[in-house]
Amino acid sequence: MNEATASAVASARDLPFEGRPPIIVGGLPRNGTTLVGRLLGSHSEIALPPAELGFFNVLWKPGDDPDRPMQGRAEFDRRLRRLLARIGPWGLPEEEVLDASRDVPPTYRDLFVFLLDLYRRRVGKARAGEKSVYHHQWLYVLDAWFEDYRFVHVVRHPVDAFASVKWFRRGTPRPNEVDLIPWLHEWNESATLALHRSHARPDRYCLVRYEDLVARPADVLERVCKVVGVAPEPERMLEMEAGEATESSFADQGLRGEYDGRIRRTDAVDRAQRIDAHELEAIRSVCAPLAHLLGYDVAPLRRRRASLGQPVPGRVPWKVGAAFAAARVRKRLRS
Repeated sequence: MNEATASAVASARDLPFEGRPPIIVGGLPRNGTTLVGRLLGSHSEIALPPAELGFFNVLWKPGDDPDRPMQGRAEFDRRLRRLLARIGPWGLPEEEVLDASRDVPPTYRDLFVFLLDLYRRRVGKARAGEKSVYHHQWLYVLDAWFEDYRFVHVVRHPVDAFASVKWFRRGTPRPNEVDLIPWLHEWNESATLALHRSHARPDRYCLVRYEDLVARPADVLERVCKVVGVAPEPERMLEMEAGEATESSFADQGLRGEYDGRIRRTDAVDRAQRIDAHELEAIRSVCAPLAHLLGYDVAPLRRRRASLGQPVPGRVPWKVGAAFAAARVRKRLRS
């Protein structure tokens, strides 16, 4: 490390976390959040850890008050140890973290800020960030905790996203069992939030389609960096590091794809052919209206008879609905 770099690192460590917007990356699993997190984490100013903290997924329940209190230092230490078990790849020595936490107020917000800021200072960068799936479900908490934060919301074509989740298990040719109807609800919820927030606050909320990132990475990164508030560094951000490829869900079948830096261009998989016909029908029906607004060609939209020609909300095919209801009944009977 040369003298100028060492000076910059030392200055970054001395900068306070507060007053500089944290950067949050969210979206559904298998939508491209990991890729976006790696791209942003490779920026010279952004400290975005290499593994998910999953703070809200671990410690929060839907509807929990953003200001709910902790029961003193004992609960703070217990929560901290639970999170430390998840973030080994961050490279933070446990004893150092526990020692540094003694002066941190025992609140959930302070615990979240403490871990992100500790990683930021360790790597010597000016901005703190974090990527976890489902972050978009906790926007009301982030709104309450931070006057200003930047959110990057990643979405993906619903057919490709579902197929990727279904085949994500590595080392086996068998697909996962995915509860389709809850997944359809999650995809529509994610799409709704992404569309609404990106239009309401384009200066703070950036909607990224995975397909656009793959097709035009430099253009998309320029737009993301503008919202985040840093100068684009496309060459640095796109450069592949050893062992860093995010493989396809179908990698266990030998389809590892072609890469251009960190971007996987293709793996030659027709994902629509890798899911059942009734699943494809349900996705095309239920997700079509919002997918259309996102620019995805999922299926022809049913239209209202009125002259406005507005898209009609999708319907779950009876075969899918009946199978879902039957599974729920069997589960209740077993319990």
